[in-house]
Parts: sequence; structure tokens; C-alpha cells
Amino acid sequence: MNLPKFGKCLLILLLILGSILYWHSYENKLVKASESAVSIYHSERWHGSGVIIFHSHKTNKTYILTAKHVLGSNADTVVIRQRYMDGVGEVAKYSFSTLLSGPDIDLALIVVDGIIGRPSLLSDGSLGEVVYSMASYDAWLPVWHKGKITGIDIDVAGDTMDRHSASTNLGHSGSGIFNNAGKVVGIVCSVGLVYLGNTMFPIPALISDRAYFIPTRTIKTWLISNNFSWILQ
Repeated sequence: MNLPKFGKCLLILLLILGSILYWHSYENKLVKASESAVSIYHSERWHGSGVIIFHSHKTNKTYILTAKHVLGSNADTVVIRQRYMDGVGEVAKYSFSTLLSGPDIDLALIVVDGIIGRPSLLSDGSLGEVVYSMASYDAWLPVWHKGKITGIDIDVAGDTMDRHSASTNLGHSGSGIFNNAGKVVGIVCSVGLVYLGNTMFPIPALISDRAYFIPTRTIKTWLISNNFSWILQ
């Protein structure tokens, strides 16, 4: 038996097995992260997304990050959430209360009664890191788009943001940008306004090298300065 050849074959098999286990591991983390995705509606019309970041079992409440412009001023906005059972999504509606909204940043923190979904942890992103945009499209199961962080600490109309290359569209507003570990590295925000006919729409990044998001370091500062540091524990 040719042992050197056998050793090479064994090494190749181990490398293949290791790769399979790695991809399976990170895919599982992304699948779990998808359980933090919510859709946000205005008057029964889908308007944007959000991400669950905290459960309070003491008060039986769930805390969700989104973009301020997603909420608008409609009091009847509700959260639509997928419940996963054997890969099948169920739709459930929850009225919410707004705890924080801006004022000088396109972020909002809302809360719903009950423990729903699976919270995603916040993590700081780094330049070149692989990330995924994910939105819960109109109460369908979440859809992932892969990209990288292509810029950090960029001045955008006076705001400091990071940039990514993952595909996004209007429905991604308020959704999370996730890393391979399934942790949130930022929230998709509005970077401008455009008129289509007589209707004004906020624009998240639609161009691959100009997809901006609010990084978690800014989100953490915003939460801490508004006395919500406990939500990061």
C-alpha cells in the first residue's frame, strides 16, 4: 500500500469534511438569525423590516430594532413575525409601542408584549468582513443576500455610516446586516429621498458599492445615551 498517497487522500478527505462542517455551521447560525426577522406593516400594507435584539422574560416583552422612517406616524403599525416549524412559516400580528425614535438618527426601538422569535446579538463589523442583508419580505420567509463591508466611518450627509455590497431594496429598510456568526453588525437605514410620481420613498442602498447602514457601534452609543444600556447585556 502506498502510504504517502493514502495520507494525501486522507488529508483531502479531512479538508473536504472540514469545509462541509464549516459551511453547515455558519448556515445554521444564519438560519437561527433569520428567526429574529420581522416585517412591519402600515394599515395592512408591508412597509419594512426589523430585527429582534432582546427578550425580557421578567416582563414578558420582546425588543426590536428598526429604522425610524419605517414606523412613520401610523398608530396602527403592527409587526408580522414568522414562526418556524419544520421549515414552514406562520404569520402572527403584534401591536407594538415605540420606546425610542431618532431624533437625529434613522433608528427606532420598539417593544411587543410576549416572547417571540430569537434575539440576535450585536457585534462590531470590520472592513472586508463577509456580511448578509436579510429582510422578511411581506411576511414570507426571510431572504439572504451576501456581500462584504466595503467601507467604514463614511460621512453621508453629516451622518457616519458603514457601507456594504450585499443587495438591498426598499423592503430592507430597518432590517439587520448580519455576519457569518449570525450577529447583527448594523441596521439598513434611509440615505435619501426620491419622488416616484407624487409619492416620496426613503432609499436604502440600491447600488452595490453605495449600500449604507448604521453600524452597531453607533447603535450601542444611541442605546446607552438613551438609558437602554441594559438591553446590550
